[in-house]
Amino acid sequence: MMILLKIIIIVKSSFMKKLFYPFLILAITACSEPQTEKANNESNNDTISEVVTGNTSDIQSVDSCEIRHAEFLNLFEKIRVEDSLYIITSNAISKETPYEFKGNWIGFHLFKYFGKEGQVKYENFPGDMKKNIEQGLFACKQLPLDENQKLLIIRTPSQYGAYTLEFAIFNCDSSKVTKQMKIANNSGEGTVLYVNSLLTKTEEGYQLKMRQEYKDLGGEDPEWAKRFVSDSTITYAVNSNGFKRVEGKKTDKKSGFAKTIDTEFKKYNR
Repeated sequence: MMILLKIIIIVKSSFMKKLFYPFLILAITACSEPQTEKANNESNNDTISEVVTGNTSDIQSVDSCEIRHAEFLNLFEKIRVEDSLYIITSNAISKETPYEFKGNWIGFHLFKYFGKEGQVKYENFPGDMKKNIEQGLFACKQLPLDENQKLLIIRTPSQYGAYTLEFAIFNCDSSKVTKQMKIANNSGEGTVLYVNSLLTKTEEGYQLKMRQEYKDLGGEDPEWAKRFVSDSTITYAVNSNGFKRVEGKKTDKKSGFAKTIDTEFKKYNR
């Protein structure tokens, strides 16, 4: 800029001034543009830096547990229980059955997530554990418990088929299932145990109302059968600490809970 000012002083004739001024303006513009461009680039770099930083933060906050155990956890459908969820067992599972707890087959190499006891239990279970909709171990649903734990719903093998549904709490730090509890079941021959549940959302986590019906379907003597019939409702608090029984009583068969359980059960059972 100092050089340009000296040139202006030297140019004295009006003709030369008229001739020179356009070139002078172009020179000044050329000198100022790099500064503006530099400022713009710095501003853009700041913006890019913020975006990259923000994305990195988002990626870290996205559940790193899911990334580390993706092969296992991706088998479970993510759900959120805003109101309630009926968890009903079924003894008529097939590819055509509209049953929401069919789940995805869990391969043998993923049994490690159930710890040593679970691994032995499922690997040594009698029956066909191949990829079959009626046998095997199946991943059904997953719900958040806290930042470190997930509540899984799995369909597990039993003597007569994969009719049992269980809660399994998966701990991300230990990389395994730490607690399990049966929440729906249909087992027995002659004498049958039916277990079905209702899960509702609470401020502390969830509440599970479990109805247990024990029936003797094979007795010819009505009086004999009556002695083996029981119907009870057990309530559990379900949260990051596990499963805690809070109430147990005889089922009120006229209640909305009992009637809905009966209706839902009839949909999925022969």
